[in-house]
Amino acid sequence: MPTEEKKHIVGTLVDKLERSHAAVLTAYQSENLSEGLDMEQLTTLRRQLQDVDGDYHVVKNTLFKLALSQAKYPLSDATPALTGPTAVAFCYDDVVEPFKRLVEFARATPLFAIKGGFHEGRFLTPNDVVSISSLPPREVLLAQVVGGIQAPISGLVSVLAGTMRGLVNVLEARRKQMEEEGAGA
Repeated sequence: MPTEEKKHIVGTLVDKLERSHAAVLTAYQSENLSEGLDMEQLTTLRRQLQDVDGDYHVVKNTLFKLALSQAKYPLSDATPALTGPTAVAFCYDDVVEPFKRLVEFARATPLFAIKGGFHEGRFLTPNDVVSISSLPPREVLLAQVVGGIQAPISGLVSVLAGTMRGLVNVLEARRKQMEEEGAGA
């Protein structure tokens, strides 16, 4: 029978999973547990993630598995990643920027590794996390979409304006011709 504290922890994790757009599973210690990130490194990572509306928590694998099943995440895909010491980064707003920070931290810190993650209910491999981290920021993607939508409209306006200019030029030439014929008569 789970204790009240464990129920509270699972409930908190379920809430974080339901509020977040993505979650990234990480390893913060060596497999033999002899080495790991110190408190200063963990605090640095937490601050970096807080700056981009994310947070980072060390979790017990059994409790996190319970939270995943209660939040209706694909547990079977995540089981291999939930071995050894695990911490989870939750991304509440933008996904790309927290992923970038995690990947950069993993490159700079040998004992830190990305095990996988979740995005929109789908399990991500470590390579998926790295791929998403290489995307441009959300604002840039939105600008590209708007530009893509705007381009055909701008082309249509240019074509219509060109047709109108041509009509005005023909009418102006005809007016001048009529003036010349009227002046010559």
